[in-house]
Amino acid sequence: MSPSSVPATPTAAAPTAAAARKQALQDQVLAQLRGRRLAGVALTMGLGKTLVGLRDMARQPTGQPLLVAAPTRAILDAWPQEARKFGLAHLLDRVTFTTYRSLGKALAAGAFHKLYLDECHALTDAHAPGLQAHVARQGHILGLTGTPPAQAGSEKGRLVATYCPIVVDYTTDEAVLAGLLNDYRLVVHRLPLRPVRDFSYTTKTGQTYTTSERERYPYWTGRLARAEAGGTEPLPVETLRILRMRALMAYPPRATTCATWPASKPKRCCSSPAPSSRPSSKARIPITPAIRTARGTWPCSTPVRFRAWPACSSSRRA
Repeated sequence: MSPSSVPATPTAAAPTAAAARKQALQDQVLAQLRGRRLAGVALTMGLGKTLVGLRDMARQPTGQPLLVAAPTRAILDAWPQEARKFGLAHLLDRVTFTTYRSLGKALAAGAFHKLYLDECHALTDAHAPGLQAHVARQGHILGLTGTPPAQAGSEKGRLVATYCPIVVDYTTDEAVLAGLLNDYRLVVHRLPLRPVRDFSYTTKTGQTYTTSERERYPYWTGRLARAEAGGTEPLPVETLRILRMRALMAYPPRATTCATWPASKPKRCCSSPAPSSRPSSKARIPITPAIRTARGTWPCSTPVRFRAWPACSSSRRA
C-alpha cells in the first residue's frame, strides 16, 4: 500500500447515510494530513478521531514502529477496540501504548516512526524534551483532540502549536449542521447560593477555611474573568473553569430550577459573529459540495461560533 493512499474504512455491512458522511469527513481529514510530518486534528466528540488515527497508521510504511500516547489507560483501550471493530487489528502488532505520565520514558526507550498524541491538549512542558528528541530524529507526530487549547500563548497552546499544529478544526456546530451529530439544547440550571458563612473547605495543604457559597463563587469567577481578559493570573483559563465547577460541586445538593433555550429563538443566528475563542492560526477543513449541501445554510449571513459556556451554569447535550 502506498504511504500516501487513504485506506477506506473496512465495514461488515453497507454504511448508513450518517456513517457514510462521517467517512467522507474522515477522508477529507486524511487528505489534509498527507505530506505533513507534524500535524493536529480537532474533531468534536463522535466524529471518529481514533478511527482517523488508525486509518493514518494504515498508510504508514510497513514495519515502522508506532507509539500512541493518551492521558489515561481508559482512553488507550479505545484504540485496540476500534481497530478490531473496523478490521484494522493487524496494525496493533507494531503499536506501543503509553500514558502521558510515561511518555518521556517510552520515547527514550526506542525510536518510533510516528507518535499519535490522543487528547493532545493534555500536553505539558514536562513532555517537551522527549518530543524535541523525537522531532530531531525526523519523527512524525499526529495530535488528536476534541478541545484544542483556546489560548495560543498558554502552555498547552504553545506545545500543540509546536509539535502538532492544528490543520483541521471541525466544531460541534458544524457537525450538527452537516447531519453528523444530533442537534442539542442549551440547558441552564439555576443554583441559588447561600450567603451564610457556614461552608468549609480544606486545601491540599490541610488548611481549613470557612466562607459562604456566595463569596466563594465570585472568587473563582473573578479569577476566570481576569484570565480570559489576559490579565495577571497564574492559572490557565481551562483550569480555572474546572476549579470553579469543582467549587460548585462541593456545595450541598438541593432542588434546582431548569430553564431551556426557547424553541422559538434561533440558536445559530445573530447580527454579528461571536469572537472565536480558538487561535486564529488554525486552518478550516475545506468542505466538499456534497457535505456543504448536507450542512444547509445559516439562518443569517454570518455564521456564529459559540464561545465556551460557563461550566457551572450550562451544558450542551448532543
